Amino acid sequence: MKKVSVILIVLLSISFLTGCKEKKLQQSVDVADRENATVVKTEDKAEAKTMFCYVKFDGVQANGQMQLFVDELLWIRGDDAATLLKYGYDPDDVFEDFRIHNEVEEWVPIVTNPETAYRIIVYDDNAEMVVQHIDVDRERFKQHLSDGYSKYANVTISPSGYVYSVNEFYVP
Repeated sequence: MKKVSVILIVLLSISFLTGCKEKKLQQSVDVADRENATVVKTEDKAEAKTMFCYVKFDGVQANGQMQLFVDELLWIRGDDAATLLKYGYDPDDVFEDFRIHNEVEEWVPIVTNPETAYRIIVYDDNAEMVVQHIDVDRERFKQHLSDGYSKYANVTISPSGYVYSVNEFYVP
């Protein structure tokens, strides 16, 4: 349990504090203790970070909150030759004018809260075309993730672990 907390603190610290001046991880969330996990809302939403990631459903805690796993990704624009080269991609061989890079597959648990906002993609009947993004409640989002596949999403989370939103992200 302590190992998961330490890993979460280190990952959140690195991820959230990069480029920030003297910002501190305000509070860790012990997500390994599924029965008693709590999340404290950060007073200043300006400190929150939106990360592009894979997201998948992990379960529901005894307190009714949903636990998700996220694996942060990097979206590299096709015209960003320096970044493409940095991660070993040929800038002349970029499909769809972007590349999604996952340096290290590392699934980090997060716990949503009653105020977390959720958006999913609704496709046409043939699942070929995005019809729209819609706001859904926690139960509908859980059903959407229960197919067992991870989804691309933008997750907005504070340094203390407060999850503001989970928005499914369309990738062609």
